[in-house]
Amino acid sequence: LELTNFINPLKLTNFINPVKLTNFINPLKLTNFINPLKLTNFINPVKLTNFINPLKPTNFINPVKLTNFINPVKLTNFINPVKLTNFINPLKPTNFINPVKLTNFINPVKLTNFINPLKLTNFINPLKLTNFINPLKPTNFINPVKLTNFINPVEPTNFINSVEPTNFINPLKLTNFINPVELTNFINPVEPTNFINPLKLTNFINPVKLTNFINPLELTNFINPLELTNFINPVELTNFINPLKLNQC
Repeated sequence: LELTNFINPLKLTNFINPVKLTNFINPLKLTNFINPLKLTNFINPVKLTNFINPLKPTNFINPVKLTNFINPVKLTNFINPVKLTNFINPLKPTNFINPVKLTNFINPVKLTNFINPLKLTNFINPLKLTNFINPLKPTNFINPVKLTNFINPVEPTNFINSVEPTNFINPLKLTNFINPVELTNFINPVEPTNFINPLKLTNFINPVKLTNFINPLELTNFINPLELTNFINPVELTNFINPLKLNQC
């Protein structure tokens, strides 16, 4: 009925209360993290002042008006497909990604720094790329024939190699970041050891076995609908609220 700290489906003052939750997750009124009606900090699809609000968030992601990161209507810093002043705007972004005119990173028409398939002076140019990505021969980063550092679909030594890259992205064997077969750190849909692996993920998100954050089969810390040792487990919750077996409250 009333739980002052963690989980009370009627009134929960700190973490998760589907009626009124003042800190973390409350689908009606959540002042900090996730509330689809009114969330003042992180995620609220109605009014979110900081991170993600599809109607009006002031900082990060708002598809209507987002002042910092991602807003497909008006985004002043990062991603806005209408007017984006810094990162990604398919009409006119001033810094990063604009398929019409992008002065720094990715512009398929005229990109002065990073990615321009017509004229790219620094990073990615499929015709002539002096530093990063050139599908013919780039000297540093991305070359689908032979890329010595970052991305080479044949054999890159560091980042992305579709056959075998040693560090970042290799769909066959990638030791650090993204490898859909075996990825030891970040994202591997077969087996990554740290972040996201839908089969075996030891740290963050693994829908089969996730040891830290979110695993719908076995999650040792936060949310696991089968077995969650700390916070919320509808089958067996050892601390706060378990509709089958609740040891304390």
